[in-house]
Amino acid sequence: MSIKKLIECDDFVIIYGKKFHYVWLYNNSCVWKSNPLSKGFQLHIKEGSVIPKIPKPLSIKIDEANDEEQLIIEWNEEADQKSIFSISWLLSNAYDPEPELLHDQKVLWDKVWLDEHPQISYDFRAERDLWMNQLSQLGFTLLRNIDFQNLETFAQSIGPLTLYANYDPIMTIKYIPTSVSATDSNNFLRLHTDWSFMESSLLVTIQYCLENSVVGGESILVDGFRVCNDFCQDYPEYGKILSEFPVEFWHFTEPEFEYLFSQKKTIIKQNHKGEVTEICFSDKDCKILVNFNQTEQFYKAYATLSKYIHNPKYYYQYKMQPGDCFLMQNWRIIHGRQSFQPNSGYRELKTLYIDWQYFMASKRFKQHKNLYTPEHWV
Repeated sequence: MSIKKLIECDDFVIIYGKKFHYVWLYNNSCVWKSNPLSKGFQLHIKEGSVIPKIPKPLSIKIDEANDEEQLIIEWNEEADQKSIFSISWLLSNAYDPEPELLHDQKVLWDKVWLDEHPQISYDFRAERDLWMNQLSQLGFTLLRNIDFQNLETFAQSIGPLTLYANYDPIMTIKYIPTSVSATDSNNFLRLHTDWSFMESSLLVTIQYCLENSVVGGESILVDGFRVCNDFCQDYPEYGKILSEFPVEFWHFTEPEFEYLFSQKKTIIKQNHKGEVTEICFSDKDCKILVNFNQTEQFYKAYATLSKYIHNPKYYYQYKMQPGDCFLMQNWRIIHGRQSFQPNSGYRELKTLYIDWQYFMASKRFKQHKNLYTPEHWV
């Protein structure tokens, strides 16, 4: 049985099985005659109105004369006003039964899943949509063949680099025997997320390999969403504790910068559906100060989650080669490093960060660029 193209109802219209309210269509319309340059996303509320009048169509039809089907609506608000929509645009922005908000389908993975679905790495000059899709679905992607002199240009083609205190936006990770930092040692680097002490951790971590000739030192990536999903299913009471009671993450910069960053947040963040949307996990930056009656249970929950995170069944391990570049969603991917023999060679990585909103803004622009007009600069 075929779907009827157009069904008119009192407050909405059904287009190819998808419902659209008249008020939504009006407020996302192209005002055809009164403002031919306008292409949507304008809220039409008359001056002095307390409650805006809900518009009604005088006529509504699907025009098939053009190469692309269009919905044409004549409104009762003004005699010379009508709205024209591309049917394909409407269907791609349908909100029935719920809005499509440019969220790619996530794949929650572990070692077994990755072994069964070998992931493709991409040359950094490949079509951006290819590796962006993998980054959105898996939380990480691996790009190859980037010369160091092109690294900053490539990163800034995505968005501006995020600065941390007064440090260089491209930070160096290498073995320093006298350093007290675990990052600069040759020991096993416990799994963690970066910048947990900042207000927003929604960053993409870009980790670039300049040289890596040591024995050992494999990078470790873990899908924090998969781990938390399993953890919360196996220990729902612990999952509840870690998603309800905030802890303090804090971090001192180098003494010459004189900053102490601090932020209170839960280790696990969930949405209204109970889905994990963010994990903040960093032993070195975490300061646990919860209610006295909850302290013992909180530590048990934290220790149990840590065991899950450090279980090799969740590991993706990879020995980075010069020119390799990992892009990781910092609020999802927990990362670390195996120990290495410092006298067996040389290992140097570069790390930089870009706010995730620039990745999404670029994707939205490509999807909606047909709506762009100079008015959007105003």
